[in-house]
Amino acid sequence: MRALLLLCLLAGWSRVSDVETTCNADNYAEFVGQPETAVYGVLPNLRVVRAGEVVTQDFNPERLNAEVGKDGFITRFGCY
Repeated sequence: MRALLLLCLLAGWSRVSDVETTCNADNYAEFVGQPETAVYGVLPNLRVVRAGEVVTQDFNPERLNAEVGKDGFITRFGCY
């Protein structure tokens, strides 16, 4: 039973990593460390997620999410 659960979890994680590339989040690494305002009007289909902010759980693998720390600087990008 545990082996089956582990196999399912691993399969899910590999699927998530495939999905991560659908919005091309890796292409925007140059913005990490920049102020939040650096991405306004520049990136398509962007949602800014600030530290501690509640976001909807509607999964959209094509939506680019910029995660912003409490200091107002971009910490990472993700597709979700």
